[in-house]
Amino acid sequence: MSSQTTNTSDPLYIALSQLLLYTYGNITAHIKASGDGVMNKGGAVWNPGPVDVTGESAQVVFASQNAPSNKITWGVLGAAVGALINYMGTYGYGMVGYLEVYDGKNEVGTGSIFANNIAPT
Repeated sequence: MSSQTTNTSDPLYIALSQLLLYTYGNITAHIKASGDGVMNKGGAVWNPGPVDVTGESAQVVFASQNAPSNKITWGVLGAAVGALINYMGTYGYGMVGYLEVYDGKNEVGTGSIFANNIAPT
C-alpha cells in the first residue's frame, strides 16, 4: 500500500474508509436482493463520488474482477472487503495496486483501490 494513513481527519483516510463501507454495503444489498452467486460480467467497480484528496478532486475506486480460471462470488468478495475494512481500520488506509482474493486454496478474483484525479479543487 502507498500513502497509508491512520489519521482519521486525513481526506485520504475518510475517502477510503467511505469507499470500502460503500462497496461493502452495495455487495450485501445485492446478496439480500438477489442471493449469492457468481458475479456477472467478470467484475465490478464502485466509486461513491468525488472527494478532495490532497487538494485535487478525485474519485477513489474499488475495482474487482474474476481470476482467469475461477470466478468470484458476491459472498466471497463481501468477505474480502470486510477483511480490508478490518485490516485498514487497524493498520491504516491506503491505495492497493493489486490484491488477490482466495476462496480456500483457489484464487477466484483480483482487486485494486485507486484514485482517479478529476480536476483541481
